[in-house]
Amino acid sequence: MEQWLTVKEAGELLGITERAVRRNAISGEYGEVKYETSSAGGGKSGKALQINLKALPTDLQIAYLKGYGQSVRDVVINDSEEWDSAPQWKREIAAERMEILAAWDRFVGDTKGNKTQRTKEFIRTRKVANGENKLCHGTLYRWKKAYKEGGRCALLPEWGKKSIGGNKRAIDPEALGFFLKLYGTKQQRSVADCYEDLVLVAKERGWRIPSLRTVCRIVNEDMPKATLVHLREGEEAWRNKCAPYILRDPDSVRAGQIWVGDHQRLDLFCKGPNGKPVRPWLTAWLDFRSWKPLGWIISYQSNTDTIMAAFANAALDRAIGLPNDIYVDNGNDYSSYEFAGRGNRRQVKVDEKTVRSLVAELGIAPHFAIPANARAKVIERFYGIVADKFCRRFTTYCGRDNKNRPEGLDDILKDPNQVPSLKEIQEAFSGWAIHMYNKTKSQGEGRKGEAPDETFQRTRGLIRLAPESALRLCLMRHTQAMTVQRLGVNLFGQWYYKPELINYLGEQVYVRYRDADMARVFVFSMKDEYLMEATLQSRAAAIGVDKEIIREAKKLEKEARRLTRSYAEIAEEMAFTPDPLERVIQRMAQQQDRPPDPKPPNVIEPVKLTQQMIAAAKEIDMAKAVGAEAVGNETTRYKELYMQSLFSGPREVKSSHEDGAKKALTLLKSVLNK
Repeated sequence: MEQWLTVKEAGELLGITERAVRRNAISGEYGEVKYETSSAGGGKSGKALQINLKALPTDLQIAYLKGYGQSVRDVVINDSEEWDSAPQWKREIAAERMEILAAWDRFVGDTKGNKTQRTKEFIRTRKVANGENKLCHGTLYRWKKAYKEGGRCALLPEWGKKSIGGNKRAIDPEALGFFLKLYGTKQQRSVADCYEDLVLVAKERGWRIPSLRTVCRIVNEDMPKATLVHLREGEEAWRNKCAPYILRDPDSVRAGQIWVGDHQRLDLFCKGPNGKPVRPWLTAWLDFRSWKPLGWIISYQSNTDTIMAAFANAALDRAIGLPNDIYVDNGNDYSSYEFAGRGNRRQVKVDEKTVRSLVAELGIAPHFAIPANARAKVIERFYGIVADKFCRRFTTYCGRDNKNRPEGLDDILKDPNQVPSLKEIQEAFSGWAIHMYNKTKSQGEGRKGEAPDETFQRTRGLIRLAPESALRLCLMRHTQAMTVQRLGVNLFGQWYYKPELINYLGEQVYVRYRDADMARVFVFSMKDEYLMEATLQSRAAAIGVDKEIIREAKKLEKEARRLTRSYAEIAEEMAFTPDPLERVIQRMAQQQDRPPDPKPPNVIEPVKLTQQMIAAAKEIDMAKAVGAEAVGNETTRYKELYMQSLFSGPREVKSSHEDGAKKALTLLKSVLNK
């Protein structure tokens, strides 16, 4: 037989006001309702609203029937909604209690003796096997009775409730709102501290508040975690911890197609340039598809130099080639003019006076990550593996911060014999990356239980290759546009000169150089045409200039004057001697640089560089050399080792100031007469 409750009875069971009951009923929360004639009035046209008992939660139905001494056998337990809405930890506890009750029933049925004795033996057995010290005779019977009457939801922990069917964690809405204003701030005050203020205000306002333990449970169980993170930790923390993110499909790209680059300070100490312990930096490039580290540099600093050095180590490996895209950090060192270009990230207008960046020269598309977004770059997770699997192997491991700093580290750092050198760290990391990490199988997404080397080999796409000599030239450092002046070109406060530069006086050029050999630089036009090699000019003393220096300066001045006059004479003479058509056609045919035969398309994808860059590399006679593999103890030494990967050694420059003008004039005439 169905039972119907008045609005007042339903409100008392639910712990809410009669007005709230009527509002919920009108919205359909209690399902079908009815109106009965009421002598007391106050209803709808003399009729009072009634709520079906079965529309209320199961525990409230049981409490109502037991309160009136009625049987609860007819109560249909439909607890799916209540069970699913309970926190996970509560459901785990309830499931454990059901397992204990089932084991108790089996034990009592399988053993001899009266039920009480068998129950005591069961409790003793559970304590020995599982350490359940809080399990007792009364607890078992209480759980059994609750489960029989209310089903699995009756076994959910009722911490914070007065009783079955009672009010949950009685706190007035105004008090809860006031507490949230105190607790949900960037100052991140503790629950206890905020509760003290709440108690004082509640006494003045007459608010109903629970105990401190109950408020702690309200915070931990009832308040949305995402809301608390946003209020207490800010937008950035919410984005990193709670916000949904785009899942990238690893099978949508091929190995070698996208490189991800970043810096990270290692969680260990090594000997610094002055012998004192320092934390070195790791600059690395990681393959997006296979998570294989392709090129890396460990040094005392992180900047554009280390980026280009690590990039060169990978790009000069013919088994790796060049990427189609790179995904890098948003910092200035990655968006420098030399590497990725300012215009890619900052919307800077790039004009004809801006020298193309390395990635533009190689046809690579740069992509910059959202600032302070660790999830954007997979290399951040790779650095976590480095910290855990590599750095922890050293006695000088220091942890990510002071909270994780091992005890006794300061004593170890005081002993120079226990602190490894930078070279030892470099060699150890190379061995770990090549022989351990790249050979360790992983169950990561898209990996199929393969090691990084295996995934790289299986998913490898076209290999983008460029002429090695031109690639080495592209990897050199370069300046932006500069004006040729009377003393030549100025680089880092030093003047570089060659007499032929007088013909470009006032024009815009740019310079390529290598830090290991700053005695010479290579001058290019703004169209990437190689012009000449200029040498470093020495400075004379302020007083008492050596006669030899004066004599050398006079020779340079004389040669520059003769070149100027010679070029003018030739230009005037040739102005009246136009070339025949056959000569023009012959010259054009000789100047064409025919591309090499293309490789099969399923093997490599040639990288198209500018003809000027290729011609310049040939004219400079780039020497073969190995890639940059080490970094010195300070910036100068590091740059020297890095640039050594681009040239095998300085080429001796021989110039004769006595007959230089004659040779230049003869060469020019021979070219123009062809």
